[in-house]
Amino acid sequence: MDKNWLIRTKSNHILGPVSKEKVLELYNNSSIKADDELCAGNGYWFFVRETELVEKYLLGEEVQGFNPISEAKDVIVSPDKHANTGERNDITVIGNINIPGQKNTSKEKIPDFPIEELVLQNNSGKKN
Repeated sequence: MDKNWLIRTKSNHILGPVSKEKVLELYNNSSIKADDELCAGNGYWFFVRETELVEKYLLGEEVQGFNPISEAKDVIVSPDKHANTGERNDITVIGNINIPGQKNTSKEKIPDFPIEELVLQNNSGKKN
């Protein structure tokens, strides 16, 4: 019996993890209300009032899939989408300014600015 269900009450308290059997028990005895939400494993939250989803995942046997947002592709380890296009992929260049002491591997010439010349500006555009 997996305990992978969560219950989020209307007052935003999260209960669980609990088994599907326990959620069914609470649902059947009306302990969880229409404004409460349910979530299985790494799935997405759905309200108890969403009868189609309750029938599908809680009352039915279908397993709730993963949340596509939390399962988004990891950009740190994903292959670079510009790797074969010849576009610049140099993290030492920020806002077309080379970071002093860092090597610029791009073919585009970007001027070097010493740190002392970089001036922070507030929202009014005045120099600090």
